[in-house]
Amino acid sequence: MPTGICSHCGREASDLKKCMGRCGGEEMYCNRSCQKKDWPQHKKICPGKNRPAQRLVLTVPVPPGAKSMPGDPPWPSDVPVKVYRKMDGLNNSGVALVYSDHLGLERLHSIAQIAYGADGDDPRELNRVARNLVEECEMWQPHVTSPVDPSIMKLKPAEACFNTEKYPGEYKALLEAGVISDTGKRVRIG
Repeated sequence: MPTGICSHCGREASDLKKCMGRCGGEEMYCNRSCQKKDWPQHKKICPGKNRPAQRLVLTVPVPPGAKSMPGDPPWPSDVPVKVYRKMDGLNNSGVALVYSDHLGLERLHSIAQIAYGADGDDPRELNRVARNLVEECEMWQPHVTSPVDPSIMKLKPAEACFNTEKYPGEYKALLEAGVISDTGKRVRIG
């Protein structure tokens, strides 16, 4: 059994069960009860037989170190991403965005070419590099949450704190796509 943190209640344990849906088992739960309670959120990113996953496309900043050379295609204004919920450093709910191929690998070709030097004339090379981007998305994640000290603001397991000044576009896109909803809690940090 995998060790991790329950995606619903936040319990850390070694006896968690992975979601057996088509999401690839990214979410883990204590039991069936936790999984059912988390389903209203999780179903948005877990495709079913007659239900596609939410098609989420956001503007993503250029990764650190990416260099555009003369003649390269422009950095894409938006790329397909997947919402990945996880616990932050203070054991509160967090959210990150990662590259996704749910709209097809072609949407990642320009990133593969600009940021990772893939041969723009070879579609197989572009697909290989784009697939690696998806598989190794842990290397660079545009996080859209900020850790918050519980003495400043206590978050429930299903809540996340968004840095709306640093990531206004991502925050707005997640709201419009229905992935998140605004709880109305506000805090200024720093």
